[in-house]
Amino acid sequence: MADGNSVSAIIADLRSRYVFSERDDAMRRHLHRRLAHDDAGAPLAQPALQRSGESGGIMVTGPSGAGKNWLIGKAIERTPALGVGTAAELLDRTTDGPLTCLFVRVPSPATLKSLGLTIIKACGLPVARLPAERWAIWDLARIRLKTRGVVVLWIDEVHNLFRTGADRDVREILDAFKSLMQGGDEAVVLILSGTRLLFDMTKIDPETSRRLTKLHMPVLCDAVHGDELRGLIEAYCAKAGLEPPDRGDLVGRLIHGARGAFGRCLDMTINAIEEALTEGHRQLDIQHFADAFAMHEGCDPEGNVFLAPSYADIELDLDPDRDPDPEPSGTRKRPARKETRP
Repeated sequence: MADGNSVSAIIADLRSRYVFSERDDAMRRHLHRRLAHDDAGAPLAQPALQRSGESGGIMVTGPSGAGKNWLIGKAIERTPALGVGTAAELLDRTTDGPLTCLFVRVPSPATLKSLGLTIIKACGLPVARLPAERWAIWDLARIRLKTRGVVVLWIDEVHNLFRTGADRDVREILDAFKSLMQGGDEAVVLILSGTRLLFDMTKIDPETSRRLTKLHMPVLCDAVHGDELRGLIEAYCAKAGLEPPDRGDLVGRLIHGARGAFGRCLDMTINAIEEALTEGHRQLDIQHFADAFAMHEGCDPEGNVFLAPSYADIELDLDPDRDPDPEPSGTRKRPARKETRP
């Protein structure tokens, strides 16, 4: 059996690694398009304003566990003008540096009022008396964003605001978002991230929708994404000192168990590697995935996607906002993975 400390170190190293792909290039293009540039073409810590004095925003959608947060965080991290530091610092708000970028998550209960208060508090300035009215809260939020010099405001889990589905509520939410991208020197670059519900709801207001570029992280399928995942499993095994598993239908089972989410596929692979290392085995195999899946899901063998013969028939707790399943045969080929690095 492997030494516990060495296993922990290997697993920590694997979890610290970030997989760069063409998704990252796309996200950075979206971000840079929303920023002003200097004469040499380098992005500045300023929104790119239209003649009307409006900025613009970015909407990033995908299933839960797809890796949206790290995708956005890495794009911001790799834009030096924003001076953020690392993506982890941005997501955890552990830095006291300049507040060029502000990350907030839609709170619970998810209301427009509670989100406005969250933005005000995240700006870190004392407030003698918080207003009670929703319109006054959002006026104060815009003032605080300007006072702190926020250029990019990133709001995560925005789909939770639209759970009621009431048309009036949706329009009020979209009007509030639209107002953040107006006002000339008060305008910010707005990044909204969430599930497919966010994309569907923004279509209700064409004025808000046209101000947002869209980047969607699709549900994975073996035909389109299988080779990429197989390559990543083999790369992770090499880092852990294990022989890779026999291919078979492992990746199809992995995608189904991960609900088609890229980030979940990576997490499940690392969990399986931890099982193999803890048992002192030299090769990763499907049983390690099954053991890790059972530990996480609390399922019996019949409900384990890595053990059941007809794994595709197993119904998992699917996200209600999940995209429709992709067609079994992909018509577009994903470019190969570019690099894996910390």
